[in-house]
Amino acid sequence: MTESEIRETVRKIYNYEFSEKENDYWIDVLEKETGLVNVSDYIYWPD
Repeated sequence: MTESEIRETVRKIYNYEFSEKENDYWIDVLEKETGLVNVSDYIYWPD
């Protein structure tokens, strides 16, 4: 994924634009693409 695609996916996850099942799928994809096993923490609790 490009940086732009990652940003857009994170934006959609954060804004609940996906169903719960799709959200889980995209979080798994982001974990693989970024190497961050806790990528959802960065999305929902960035501080």
